Amino acid sequence: MKKEILLSALAYILDWYDLHGRHTLPWRERGAHISLSDRTYRVWLSEILLQQTQVVRVIPYFQRILTDFPTVYDLSQASYEDFFPYYKGMGYYSRARNILRTAQIITTEYSGVFPRESRELQKLPGIWKYTSEAIRAFAYDIPTLAWDTNLEKVFARILSGSRFIRLSESEKDEIQKILFSWSDRSAFAINSALMDWANCVDLNQKSQIPWEIYMPYGVFASTRGESEENIQKIASRFPLPDAFIIVILHRDHRVYFSDSYRVSPDFSLSDGILPWWLSGYTPFILTPSLSRDVRSVVQTFFHDSYGLEVSVRPVHKKWYNQDSYPYCVVNAQIQSGVYNFSEFQKK
Repeated sequence: MKKEILLSALAYILDWYDLHGRHTLPWRERGAHISLSDRTYRVWLSEILLQQTQVVRVIPYFQRILTDFPTVYDLSQASYEDFFPYYKGMGYYSRARNILRTAQIITTEYSGVFPRESRELQKLPGIWKYTSEAIRAFAYDIPTLAWDTNLEKVFARILSGSRFIRLSESEKDEIQKILFSWSDRSAFAINSALMDWANCVDLNQKSQIPWEIYMPYGVFASTRGESEENIQKIASRFPLPDAFIIVILHRDHRVYFSDSYRVSPDFSLSDGILPWWLSGYTPFILTPSLSRDVRSVVQTFFHDSYGLEVSVRPVHKKWYNQDSYPYCVVNAQIQSGVYNFSEFQKK
């Protein structure tokens, strides 16, 4: 029964993909004019940029990078200062450094072509299991599935009726074996179809779900998804726009920077936001932003006050002081610019 269910679902999804898939994504361009080196480069670059970032946001970044760094060799010659303007605004700035490091390794050790083997791919900076399988499937047409969270949810619904029932590794291996033993479509097409389908099918957008693909497959379809456990995050009531913003500016959590910029003289570090060995360190403290977009507020502050570009992590601590004033904490790192701050070393 499982095999019939899977094959029926794949047939439907492939037909849907032929009509509605995202065939014009720039990194999906294929043809004899694109060399193997260029194809692996484009697939790798797109997959790294797409990590935790929406497709619509990645496209202009990908196109700008490819225009000025058309090959992995061109990218390998760039310094971080050269590359940063092309990456600025994407967030997760360790990705930018990993991109440059990987480009250098591919150029010097692999003659400009990404390897085919998972083990070799996962030795490269920033490449884990999903990315390695995506490169193998999209660049080399190796019959493998690039399992991400959305894909797991699709098959969990098809086989178990709920996206919250996790698939085991053996189940994933079985699904992959069944799909590729039946279809003569390329790994590129199958993975593209599954990825596009998973992207568009959302329980919160029920009008978009073609229920016929789920109808034979248990409770999820027969109840139109109403029985699927719906875990929702409890909305925070913390008044973020009214909170003082504590910014811990650091380099890899080994060196911490301070300029004694203080707007709240009664502020105390007794709340445990800093480790004991940073005694005497004063973080940057910004006045309430009147916005929930704390990261942009912090970036604007350092740009306007010091001429620096900084990357900012999401708020990771919120609390009220003894006078009921709200505070929040973010970590930030300098990405470009000249500074003259006091430094505190990690002990």
